[in-house]
Amino acid sequence: MRKVLALLLVLGVLAGLLGACGGDGKRYSADRFDVDLAVQPDGALLVTETVDFRFEGGPFTFVFRDLAFSEIDGIDRLQATLDGEVLPQGTGPGQVEIQAGDPLQVTWHLPPTSDATHSFGLTYRVQGAIRQLDDADALIWRAIPEEHDYEIASSTVTLSYPSSTSLLAEPSVWDRRAAVEGSAGLVTLQVQDIDADEGLVVEARFAPGSLLSAPPVWQAAQQERSQHTQPTLLLGLGAALLTLLLASVGLVVFARRFRRPQASQPVAPIRRTEPPSQAAPAIATRLAGSGSPALATLFDLAQRGVLSIDEQASRWGRSFTLHRQPGPAALRPHEHGLLDALFQTKHGIEDELPLPKVGTRLAGQNKQFNKPLDEEMALAGLLDTQRQAQRGRLVAAGVLALLLGGVGFGIGMVWSAVSAENGQWSVLPMAAVLAGLGAGLFIAGLLGLIVSATFSTWTEQGERAAADWKSFAAYLKDVAKGKEALLDTARFERYLPYAAGFGLGEPWAKRYQEQSGFSAPPWFQALRTDDSSAAFVAVMVASQASFSSGGAGAGGAAGASGGGASGAG
Repeated sequence: MRKVLALLLVLGVLAGLLGACGGDGKRYSADRFDVDLAVQPDGALLVTETVDFRFEGGPFTFVFRDLAFSEIDGIDRLQATLDGEVLPQGTGPGQVEIQAGDPLQVTWHLPPTSDATHSFGLTYRVQGAIRQLDDADALIWRAIPEEHDYEIASSTVTLSYPSSTSLLAEPSVWDRRAAVEGSAGLVTLQVQDIDADEGLVVEARFAPGSLLSAPPVWQAAQQERSQHTQPTLLLGLGAALLTLLLASVGLVVFARRFRRPQASQPVAPIRRTEPPSQAAPAIATRLAGSGSPALATLFDLAQRGVLSIDEQASRWGRSFTLHRQPGPAALRPHEHGLLDALFQTKHGIEDELPLPKVGTRLAGQNKQFNKPLDEEMALAGLLDTQRQAQRGRLVAAGVLALLLGGVGFGIGMVWSAVSAENGQWSVLPMAAVLAGLGAGLFIAGLLGLIVSATFSTWTEQGERAAADWKSFAAYLKDVAKGKEALLDTARFERYLPYAAGFGLGEPWAKRYQEQSGFSAPPWFQALRTDDSSAAFVAVMVASQASFSSGGAGAGGAAGASGGGASGAG
């Protein structure tokens, strides 16, 4: 018990030390961040910021303030102080460094400072801080920047304005409750407990025309941009809709041209619990519409003694190798194509191939398998080569439309942004039209690919055969999931190529392993005979993974002025 208490005490002390020191032994916060906003009769704004930083640990060597040029015309007459004394410009301790740009960067350089409190002041004039609204001259000012990684205990914003104007309503702070006090020409707003990276935006509205006779430069430019961009936006939208309309008409004409008569549509198929024909497993898989015809062919050839698979010793899991067996065999053209794609290399014919490489090798030579398979299906009256060619053209057109549309939209958007930024209003409509045409063409390409995916390339006979094979595939899926009775061992092996082709090889083998205790077929050799069923399940998983990875055999509101960042280090 004493050892446990001692351990807890040590852990508590360590946690306290880590909490007190922080990650690097340095912490800082602001006791106050006060801002004085003095509105001038000409609409300029004099800003004085005073921040009292409390440094814990250290040492600290600098404090910075970045002034953003967001919705203002400019900043000048900048002066920085430390504990009430004006600092000279420079990069040494006790000096302030000012770097022009957007944002304008101000850095107070300190001698190494630890466990101390100092007051940092910054005064500057802002042109264009007052904006013209429909019913007011308004100040919307980000008194505390949106980026600061320290907490602020309190902030007092003091707003003064000339007697020539008057407030239309009590000033407010966005999204915060503030204590507001006011008198003629002066208002104070107080806010407590400001979190890190929590900004503070003050809004005050004055009588219209009392401070400005014309909007500031940034607002006038914004209004001019809006006047030109809104019509061009409609122009670009019109170009997109017109392009999409023309493409839709073309797709409708295409669909009507190749639409089959209603009477030729296949009726709902009966439940197929036996293969509906003597079609090769590759053809059955292609007709079913999912899975891998090449994988179905591979296991069919294995059952016929053309191929074999054996397990190899490996330090990392199970490893399998596919072997080509010698001897004559009556093969279909697509079966010859599969064997050539797998075993024919530039160095000659190989007799074996690691199973993980099967999918990758076939993916690079899939025409040797797919082309003869299509020809066989066409000769059997299942595949309509004319519809297949039209579908290929539609896919090519869709892909081309996607590429051209994406490029056109990107170029148009960049061109529009550059034109608006540089005031090149005469070319903005052309850029908007290009962007609209690109967007419409891109969407049209997507529609074309969707239509092509639903466009059947089967003949009427092929449609009926496809419905039958889909029914048989659904039956095998139910068997693999245990929703149908287990078949006898003979039919298990007979249906294996179909199950593998339909993507059911793994659950098909697992169910038989778990419920029937089957032995592996003769064309598969495991390292241990007592492990043959588990090894066979593993080879089904590995073959499915190989073909899947190789892809083988598959057919706004107003913003606030000012802002920036603040911090120390």
